[in-house]
Amino acid sequence: MKLKTLILLMAVLLLASCGVDDPKITSFQKAEILSVDVPDTMTVGQTYNIPIDFNRPTDCHSFDEFNISKNPGEVFVSVVSIFEDSFDCETTNVPIGQVELLYTVEEESDFMFRFFQKTENNQNIYIDKSVVVESE
Repeated sequence: MKLKTLILLMAVLLLASCGVDDPKITSFQKAEILSVDVPDTMTVGQTYNIPIDFNRPTDCHSFDEFNISKNPGEVFVSVVSIFEDSFDCETTNVPIGQVELLYTVEEESDFMFRFFQKTENNQNIYIDKSVVVESE
């Protein structure tokens, strides 16, 4: 009888010690690119650090990854942010997000970087930066 009571007491204590983590909602969003610093000229085969400032609406937003797609003569870049809402996000004094895109020029042809800024009236707005490509 004492053994059953001891086992039951241990089971209750074990279950009571397992707490539930704070609930969080996680989602991924395109972040608004605020500014970007792209060189006017790049060289084939070289890798460049391109600093990008993006909007962080709350302190629950942070950088996740770049989404890059290419068309002939164009390179589309967007910043994807992760939003982890623990229901206590702050919107005041949130610093601008800063990241660096490492980009290697692979072809000897001029192109346009198109950095996603925002969607307005169901149309994407971009920051466009022309790049002249030189051979090595």
